[in-house]
Amino acid sequence: MKRKFQKLIPFLILALLVLSLSGCNGSSSSYNINSDTTTDDTTTEDDTTTSGGSATITTETDSDGRVITKIVLSTSSTSSVNVAANSIKNYDCVWNIASDKGEYWTYNGNTYNDEQELQDAMGIDDSGVYIAHDVRYVPNTLNFSGTASKATDDNEQCKVAYYSESLAGSSNYILAAIPTDRSEYLSNMVHSASDAYNNPVLHITKPGHYALSGTWNGQIWVDIPDESVTSGVDTEDDSNAQVVLILDNLTVKCNVAPALVFKNVYQCASDIDTSSEVSALMANDKYSIGAKLSDGTKDYAGAIILLSAGSTNSLTGTNVARMNKLKINEDDGYTTSNVGQYVKAQKKLYKLDAALHSRQSLIIGNDSTTDGTLNITSTNYEGFGSELHMLIDSGKVNITAADDGINVNEDDVSVFTQTGGTLTITSTYGDGIDSNGYVSLKNCTLNITAGQSKQNSAGEAGIDAEKDVTIDSTVNYTWTASSNSGGGTAPGNGDNPPALPGQQQ
Repeated sequence: MKRKFQKLIPFLILALLVLSLSGCNGSSSSYNINSDTTTDDTTTEDDTTTSGGSATITTETDSDGRVITKIVLSTSSTSSVNVAANSIKNYDCVWNIASDKGEYWTYNGNTYNDEQELQDAMGIDDSGVYIAHDVRYVPNTLNFSGTASKATDDNEQCKVAYYSESLAGSSNYILAAIPTDRSEYLSNMVHSASDAYNNPVLHITKPGHYALSGTWNGQIWVDIPDESVTSGVDTEDDSNAQVVLILDNLTVKCNVAPALVFKNVYQCASDIDTSSEVSALMANDKYSIGAKLSDGTKDYAGAIILLSAGSTNSLTGTNVARMNKLKINEDDGYTTSNVGQYVKAQKKLYKLDAALHSRQSLIIGNDSTTDGTLNITSTNYEGFGSELHMLIDSGKVNITAADDGINVNEDDVSVFTQTGGTLTITSTYGDGIDSNGYVSLKNCTLNITAGQSKQNSAGEAGIDAEKDVTIDSTVNYTWTASSNSGGGTAPGNGDNPPALPGQQQ
């Protein structure tokens, strides 16, 4: 009997080892490597393991049946923000931009012009989550032309200073356009490579629910590659490409770019192009959490932020001013030395205006019946921006912005909707809410302190919309001119609905 038991010992040890590696539970796994750790089975020789913080990642199924990826971030100080490698791998990869080739990445001694090729080279694991030092920003190494020569809009609210680089065979190429504060360009909108490196990026590249907590001195970047979820389907058209971020006492501060960016997720209601469809969206028939289409199916936004019960969350960031990329006809005779002769066009590459910026429609709400709080601070420009639609469903959202508190910017199409919760906006130089389309408010509380015009002492608007503004009787709306606004904006001239103080149409 004793000899039989001795024979079983190796198998028992192996079984215990397997159980320990699997977390002893089929629905949960956990990894944690502190900053002092230098190597482990998940780390390759290309990963960096520098001191300054730690990161943990776990997966579990909650009581509602949701599979949650929990990410806990920690940085020890604002000056030491490089996070140690663990199961969330940390790649020593950096981003840059140049006039002759647009954006590019350097990693492990190689240069990549395509981000998917870069990720393939890095070997991103199945978690779809990784850390790199590749924040997009406007480098201070670009050549500043020295003049602010072009107004950004008909009202000349602000001017633009150009960064440019010479190309062989042509005059200057406009690589970046920096808004100015009255007469001088905003030098704090450009940054050094070392500052950018010290704002690492937490990348999320797969759909799912992610619960984020802790402190992160860098950026969170959500970008699901096209055709990566459903073969042959671009991400914006793929209803499976949805990312839900559950914020549970999360603090993010980025000094060179937005704190949180949704770059590529599913775009719900993308086919809205008629007034009746816009009206349906404003009535939340297609857009709000839990809403259904006429056939009974749900059409949620691809970008959703949920606030954990009782949590206080903070996003502090700045903007990335417009940067262009070359469109080149590489015909016979084209070489890198005469690239300027073959420039076909200059096309927008990045323009990330807000501390929280989404290129697709975005929803904010509570994760339960108890309010959570989200504080958004923009150090340079807008607080909260969407390039299409935006909905605040519930929760407490406080925005402090240098320019507009909220901006939705698709001309004659975008809709900002608030159907619940409390929204408080304080702007220094901008509107409270600026919509290039519509605004719809009901069953909510809205407090706005509008800013002063950049060009004169006139106040900006509490609500400024190009199209209709709908505010029903259930809304508790207060508007205040800021202390430096010179008295504020007169009521708007729209008739649908009757204008409230600080409202423009």
